[in-house]
Amino acid sequence: MRKNLLLTALLTLVASLGMAQTSTWPITLTRADGLPGVEGDEATEFVSELYKFDEPITKLRITVLSNVLFDQQKTDKLGTSGQNGPAFPSIAISELEVRNANNRRISYEPTSNAGSVNSGGAIENLCDGTYSTHFLSTTYMGACPQAFHYIELEFDSPVSEFRLKWYSREGNNIDYMPTHVGLTPGTEYSPFPTQGFKLGEQVKNLEGIGEGGLYVIEGHVPAYTHSFTGTTRSYPGGGFWYSPYGACETASAACIVDLIPTGKPNTYNVYWMNNGHYLANMEKSNWTCNWTDIDVDAAQITFAPCDTVPGDFIITMHDTLIIGHESLGQLSLIEFKPEMMASSKPRTWNFSIYKADMNTEGIKFMLQEKIDEAESYINSCGYNEIEDNGEYEQITAAVSKGKSIIAKSETTVKEIIDCRNEITNVMPAYVALSVYTYVDSVQNILDAFDSGEMKTSEGPNWVIGTFPKIAVSELFSAVEEAEESIENAKFLTQVNNAIENFKKEIDKFWAREVKGFTILPVRMTAENGLPGELNDETGVTWESPIFYLDKEVNSFRYTVFHTTHGNYYGDYEHYSLSEFEVYTPDGKKIELTEDCFQTNSVYDRPGYGISCLCDNKYNSIFLSAWNEGQDPNGYDGSQGHAYIEITLPKAVTAFYIRQYNNKFSGAIKDTPIDFMIGPAGVAVTPTSIGKVSVEGDEVVSVTYYNLSGESSETPFEGTINIVKKVYANGVIKTEKQFVK
Repeated sequence: MRKNLLLTALLTLVASLGMAQTSTWPITLTRADGLPGVEGDEATEFVSELYKFDEPITKLRITVLSNVLFDQQKTDKLGTSGQNGPAFPSIAISELEVRNANNRRISYEPTSNAGSVNSGGAIENLCDGTYSTHFLSTTYMGACPQAFHYIELEFDSPVSEFRLKWYSREGNNIDYMPTHVGLTPGTEYSPFPTQGFKLGEQVKNLEGIGEGGLYVIEGHVPAYTHSFTGTTRSYPGGGFWYSPYGACETASAACIVDLIPTGKPNTYNVYWMNNGHYLANMEKSNWTCNWTDIDVDAAQITFAPCDTVPGDFIITMHDTLIIGHESLGQLSLIEFKPEMMASSKPRTWNFSIYKADMNTEGIKFMLQEKIDEAESYINSCGYNEIEDNGEYEQITAAVSKGKSIIAKSETTVKEIIDCRNEITNVMPAYVALSVYTYVDSVQNILDAFDSGEMKTSEGPNWVIGTFPKIAVSELFSAVEEAEESIENAKFLTQVNNAIENFKKEIDKFWAREVKGFTILPVRMTAENGLPGELNDETGVTWESPIFYLDKEVNSFRYTVFHTTHGNYYGDYEHYSLSEFEVYTPDGKKIELTEDCFQTNSVYDRPGYGISCLCDNKYNSIFLSAWNEGQDPNGYDGSQGHAYIEITLPKAVTAFYIRQYNNKFSGAIKDTPIDFMIGPAGVAVTPTSIGKVSVEGDEVVSVTYYNLSGESSETPFEGTINIVKKVYANGVIKTEKQFVK
């Protein structure tokens, strides 16, 4: 029974791969497709799937609807003030490649509706074969289009299949890496479907908003003279709230908001139907309104009649803060005092509200998308007989209701949207039940430890099949945290995050089982996650697996073969590290001093010595020698690969290491990505470890362990035995056997 439960706890969803299909226009790429790309040492790389078309094309337009900066909403750079232009995201790409199915580059001539000026690179840099150059579409007002920026590629000959591959340089240009892109065959890209949209009648009073629904909001700003350019600007004039991208001159389906009642009089959450963004909750410490796709941060805004413009409204957040509308469409919070309203930029705080006149057939897809999402959860989560308190019945009834609405020839927009919201509201409680499968399974694990069926190691004598004590403690804490997170979750995103984090804790626990002994030397490469995880854009951290040894050691050698940059000293690569730490399997840091480290190679310059490895200053750097005359030990390459030897204060039978490296001269340089950990005093090379054949070698000892960790020279009957064999050549091999 327990085995089945544990297997259930480790199940993961696997997406099946379908057959290749013909691609259709337009193509939309978002973060869900891998944008902005995979970060490297100095650039971010994105590679699309292979697109195939029945009709070949001669032009490809790449329209950018959002970039890293827009996603983060750093509004000082959004083109809303100073010399910057309208609030449309810019493009930064170092090299743009179009490749065929055989991975050969397809040549093209690029153009753009947003030329590059000032710090931007020329459009020709897109395909000059040099990744150090770049194209950055302008953010300068005088050359900025009143539309989304695009790059258009004209091919030398018709193309029927291709994949895109582009690189974006690190540094300042990281802000402009695309995160939402539309691909079209040289035609305009519409980010959202039309949905049969027409701007409906204007709402004149609060009763017109009523219980919420679909509306369009317009702010009013007169023409003005821009202080920097001296030009008269009318954009956007009457600006409609447009998804998360500021305002637009013409109302479209992308302007539709669902005003979701909060239970307070005339107070709603604002939700953009087409892209799932909410107007975010902001405090007066940050006067700029923001956007979010995290439900819990949705702002509660209150509508009230505007005294100066009949039929218009003022919108308030946090009672004392009203939402203002600036000349470039940017929304901001303004303290409701006349003296606070003065600004060098025209600003207003009155808004017109319109009904969104929708074609019901045109918006049924919104309900269908929500039905599909709910049914996918029903199929994966199933029915929890023990924990269910009506959640399964609620979600299946809401889905059935939605299907009947879609099937009806006559329905209303309100009926569609209300059912969509109903399914949205019942999903979190239903999906939350799936966490109890994992909770119950983990409880069985913990019960097994209490009964002695599994055991934690007390060390230092490790036994196959045991776990570090801290692993069990962390698993117990994870159960409590998961249950608390689920109880407090209000939205589906919170529920899914809680369940996913819990599953990671379970996987982490099983990964810490002692499954065998480590025979030194052992080699660590990119397969082990090197160079490590990027930390706040400042450096990398890498943690090794736990090395379980069959004997005590009080020292080891760390020998470097390759680094991220491959800079050489003589015949061997030099390297840098900012901190080097050693831990016990229970997560206790072993305190090391400068005297614990010895090296055959050190950069002979104050501030870069061996003490940097253990000074708890993660901005200091240890460097191995990289020029002649820099090494007081006389290292000239003849001594072999550069290494560090670590002597521990106390002998251990298991440990793991954690190494750090930070940015040096603007980049994360010379971080070890291929090294060997072996016995102290023993020189090694990259070929020191190979596959050792034990067939035919003499077995010098055999030890049997049961699941409680007890050992014996003879097998334990009626149970599973862990068999440890030691060979004459020093090789240790373990296997499982069931003895009747």
